Amino acid sequence: MNLPQTILTGTDYSDISFQALRVAGHLAQSWPARLVALHVIDRSELEDLRAQVDISEETVLERAQPQLDKSVRQMAGPEVNVETELIIGHPFAEILQAAERTGAGLLVLGAHGSGSERDRTGTLATRCVRKAPLPVLLVRENQDFPFRRITACVDFSETSREALLAAVLFARKENAALDILHVRRPPVPGFGDSAVPSGFSVFDIPLPPYQDASEYVAHQEQLFSEFLKPVEHALEGVAWNRHSLEDLNPAQAMAAFLRDSGSSVVVLGTRGRTGLRNLLLGSTAEKIIHRAPCSVLAIKPAGFEFQI
Repeated sequence: MNLPQTILTGTDYSDISFQALRVAGHLAQSWPARLVALHVIDRSELEDLRAQVDISEETVLERAQPQLDKSVRQMAGPEVNVETELIIGHPFAEILQAAERTGAGLLVLGAHGSGSERDRTGTLATRCVRKAPLPVLLVRENQDFPFRRITACVDFSETSREALLAAVLFARKENAALDILHVRRPPVPGFGDSAVPSGFSVFDIPLPPYQDASEYVAHQEQLFSEFLKPVEHALEGVAWNRHSLEDLNPAQAMAAFLRDSGSSVVVLGTRGRTGLRNLLLGSTAEKIIHRAPCSVLAIKPAGFEFQI
């Protein structure tokens, strides 16, 4: 992830969307970047209104624009330069089209909509994480800024390395501490069993012939070190620490770490393949997006595309 030249944020006049706007405004100022605030009037809701009131789409837009401008500028603050866009359509499709039209490098949304449960990520936000072809920052209601502590969750994949670099970028720009977290599951049963012959496999997956659990842990730590080597230069000047945990439920362990460490935002990579119409988040990433007590920045795999 490079510093975006344009940040796109969506607002539906809910408190959480205005909090996302404030966070986006802070980032746009500190990076700096152009900031665009988008409000989509849901076409289906508008049609329901027009069934009761004789009003044209042009009149709706004309009357709604001043209110949008006033609300956005009031919530963003007088020091933030923000453009507004008002569109009639389907919110999800219009957000993706606006991201492409504006050349946005980051999409900032409230973690839930006005009608969502506050402890769950909203449907629109989740769809954007899965399908928007750009990094998505989901802002929690309690989010403060500047960010004081950034956590990068890594699984040694290339996408998680991109997530780590994005976390380093955030930490550097915000002068924040950086935690690099890897949670491993305990060894598969049989790793420490001397009676298990070399070449034993589970579900046709060959298992390395570890002699005991300590060998498995040492191997995981070696992988961690090798994973960090290509980004050591990027970490220079950033206050960072690496953390290795072992838990049967990685998502639960990650959420507990985020809570106990007081992390401001967690950065994680998502999974997917170019050409697929859906992004497979992976069960752990999916759970973290819903359970994290802080804001979440989701980084897409290289080459990911989504066609509406």
